[in-house]
Amino acid sequence: MTEIFKDYFASGDYSKWSIVSGIDNNPPTITSEIAYRGAYCSKHTIPIDATKYRDCYAYKLNLSLPVTGVYMRSFIRIPVLPSLGKALEYVLGTAHYVGPDFFHLKIENHLVDGLRWDMRYRNSGALFDITSITPPILADKWYLIEGYLVQNAGAGIARFYINECNVLEKTGIDNVTGETPVDFLFINCGMDTPDKEYTIYFDVPKVSDEYIGDEPVKCMKLVKNPCSSL
Repeated sequence: MTEIFKDYFASGDYSKWSIVSGIDNNPPTITSEIAYRGAYCSKHTIPIDATKYRDCYAYKLNLSLPVTGVYMRSFIRIPVLPSLGKALEYVLGTAHYVGPDFFHLKIENHLVDGLRWDMRYRNSGALFDITSITPPILADKWYLIEGYLVQNAGAGIARFYINECNVLEKTGIDNVTGETPVDFLFINCGMDTPDKEYTIYFDVPKVSDEYIGDEPVKCMKLVKNPCSSL
């Protein structure tokens, strides 16, 4: 395994990240309130705002991400889930820093399906979504989310694992023609016109050229029932 980037937030700061910010000067913070592993994690909070999109993010720029396959992993915990018709967007993903929306996970409360995972990916110059209602999305529980992206003109792959289960996948896509190779990682809490205060906790984000998963394994529940919450 070639480790491309990781941060367990043990330093208590964002020294490993390139940009830490948010609309209206709303950056995330390092907190000891709760952590999946170690003493600290990253807390991303957005306020109520009926007028515009709000976000709170950390970017790691200028990563050398292999087009033959890159994995990006983080643990997330959401104390308050999205209201009906709302979505937490750009939770974990990648793109080219000056390029268009490319590949990420969002969590939405759909008007028909209810709470569901949504993977957004790029194919032939357009954006598409694949969704799943499993595993169930519960408030204030840790989930392991891991994206996998292969950039290829016809054999591209977009995939998200939730708790080490392959939940969302699209193969045979063209995410190269007319596109710029991806080069950065983001973790984010974002929403269009948030109706209440929302927070996402992130812990142990990592980028690699091989599958990462929960390493070392901490929770036997994850091993025995990988599609559950941790």
